[in-house]
Amino acid sequence: MCTKMMGANLVQSNTISGVLKSNYNVPTWLTGVILICCLMAVVLGGLKRLANIATSLVPIMSIFYVAVGLLVILLNIQEVPGVFKEIFTQAFFYESSSRWNRRIYYSKSYAIWYNTWYVFK
Repeated sequence: MCTKMMGANLVQSNTISGVLKSNYNVPTWLTGVILICCLMAVVLGGLKRLANIATSLVPIMSIFYVAVGLLVILLNIQEVPGVFKEIFTQAFFYESSSRWNRRIYYSKSYAIWYNTWYVFK
């Protein structure tokens, strides 16, 4: 479990350093040092420090997420009716599903039929 957590963090830090290197030409070792310093500031502060940072950061992140989502919708407002039409036609009509989805549909319906037949046999 420890390696899984550390592995996920390594992937994230590698992605951050790669993006900063390719877009802003920031050396990867400098990105690593900055990320380690930020991590140490949080971890060495203890659980209370982590909770304080999370309680101040999470509301800001959620407001930013909702604001950017609304901005994307407002910038593409002419596409909204077509999007809802596409959602409902793709979700509720059988003809629009792919071959793989049809196989899953048939296997589920067969399983339901077989189990119902077996129970009421």
